[in-house]
Amino acid sequence: MNSFINSQSFAKIGMLTILIGAIINIILDPIFIFTLGLGVKGAALATVISQFISAFGTIYFLTGKKTILKLQIKNMFLKKKYVTKIFSLGTAGFMMAITNSIVTIVCNATLQTCCGDLYIVIMTIINSIREVASLPGQGMANACQPVLGYNYGAGEYNRVLQGIKFVTLTSLSMMLILWLSITIFPELFIKIFSHNQEIINNSTSALRLYFFVFS
Repeated sequence: MNSFINSQSFAKIGMLTILIGAIINIILDPIFIFTLGLGVKGAALATVISQFISAFGTIYFLTGKKTILKLQIKNMFLKKKYVTKIFSLGTAGFMMAITNSIVTIVCNATLQTCCGDLYIVIMTIINSIREVASLPGQGMANACQPVLGYNYGAGEYNRVLQGIKFVTLTSLSMMLILWLSITIFPELFIKIFSHNQEIINNSTSALRLYFFVFS
């Protein structure tokens, strides 16, 4: 629901709600996985808790006083013309999200069968690093939507094109710097989650391979 916040020109708050969830996940992952010894269950629990807190913050803002368009029960009834438009716009995003979920499920099941808990932990660390690394690009994309939408509605198509070019170049530059940092210094990012030498040794090559393909 961050898009509902961004579309009302509260891009900072929209990005903050995502950032809160990511930071809490980073903090809880090593605590649940290693300190409490929960392994894969700990990683799952940390993700559920962090996403719940992020969602609660989003709903709290959208029902509060600062928001322009409030979430209200009386507006929750479906209307065909709006549902059709939402489905036409949301199908692409849905397919990307469901595909990512299927890949994660298949990957974890395969790792559990062939490699055991160690490599599931490694994959959890890699996915957490990926989530953090993708935040700047997501933030730029979400923050530009109100600006592009406003100019598109005003018929200022040249401004829309300029905005797309600026966001694309800026995002690519940021992501390239992050990609190079993670590829060249993988140990620094892995140690955020674990100081176990076995995990670090096995994660280094896996992280480089993952981000080489991810690029």
